[in-house]
Amino acid sequence: MSHIRSLKNQLSLRINSFSSKSSQNALTSKNKTHLLISKGGNYSTIYSNTTRKVRADTKINSSTIVSSNPNPNNNPNNNTISDINNNSIKKYLNEPIKLIVVPISKDKIFLYYKHADSFLNINSKLIKYETILTKKATKFWNNMEKSSKNINRKIVGTVNRLLNRINWTENSLITIPSESYILKRVSSTENNMKITLQEYLRLKKQSTSANVATTTELKLNPIKVYYPGSLITPKQIVKDCNELWKDGLKQHQKNIITCLITLPLTLPLAILPIIPNIPGFYLLYRLYCNVKAYLGAKHLKTMCNEQNGFRFKFVDLKEYSAIFNESEHLQKKNFKLLDEETLARIVDKLEVQEIKGQLTKAIRQEKSLKENNTETKKKKTK
Repeated sequence: MSHIRSLKNQLSLRINSFSSKSSQNALTSKNKTHLLISKGGNYSTIYSNTTRKVRADTKINSSTIVSSNPNPNNNPNNNTISDINNNSIKKYLNEPIKLIVVPISKDKIFLYYKHADSFLNINSKLIKYETILTKKATKFWNNMEKSSKNINRKIVGTVNRLLNRINWTENSLITIPSESYILKRVSSTENNMKITLQEYLRLKKQSTSANVATTTELKLNPIKVYYPGSLITPKQIVKDCNELWKDGLKQHQKNIITCLITLPLTLPLAILPIIPNIPGFYLLYRLYCNVKAYLGAKHLKTMCNEQNGFRFKFVDLKEYSAIFNESEHLQKKNFKLLDEETLARIVDKLEVQEIKGQLTKAIRQEKSLKENNTETKKKKTK
């Protein structure tokens, strides 16, 4: 009897040992599955221990994993689209320097360069003087607009009408600051840093000099270009950007020369104390705008030139694309001209209310141009 009891005890110990090893293996198997998930596994790996059938070639992101224990409630496929889109919008909003593409018509875009204030070269004396002068000019113009005098109201109305006739592409180029105004994001083998244009050129010259031995390789961070992929392609954006800077350099150089020639002709009006030299102020303002647009075109040219180390990183913002997919007339095959109702939704979604007026001007100019072209064609057919 004692011999039989001893055999039973040994058998019981072996069974317990086997059970313990099985549970350890199961735990290890779960941990391995979680490791595969965190490295970008697929649905077939995640649900290998379940009866749920999922496509094996469907990749997932580790950020969508809620728990390492797979069950239908934690299925990444059940995550709402809004959560994914909110993440992309948050990344867009947190990007300190970006280019935003707004399609105005089938073959024209408004390019908006948006940057955080922390990337402005505050040590530049030119920026300081420009800020002071623009504040004074803005104050003067605001006083003119608020004035109750008929003469001032007529002047404001005339100037606004003249400004509304200026091609909207100028407004797009003006949003692109001079290259020297913005700090550059540079990655090197040692660290990441923000430096001025002059510092970047100096370091680049040192790194390429045959006399200076250095192991530090400078690399400019790419500028992200946000666009609606449902309506326009990166190839078309690059084409439009090249046309924008080429036309901009040519046109605004010509306008600068014209302003410089005609501006001295308004000096006699400055002698008269009764009538303000409005033509002189207007030409001075136009000179300023053309210089800004010209510098913007030069900066855009540099950004488009890959040989200078600049490159674009195109980002198709899904919520932005969704705005154009919701209406049939805004879809790629039917799109002709952006409407003001859709524009209001775009500026709210992208949080670019500061350029709503310029975009509205662009839409109205393009609409007027198309109407004039239609009337011209009708007259020719008659």
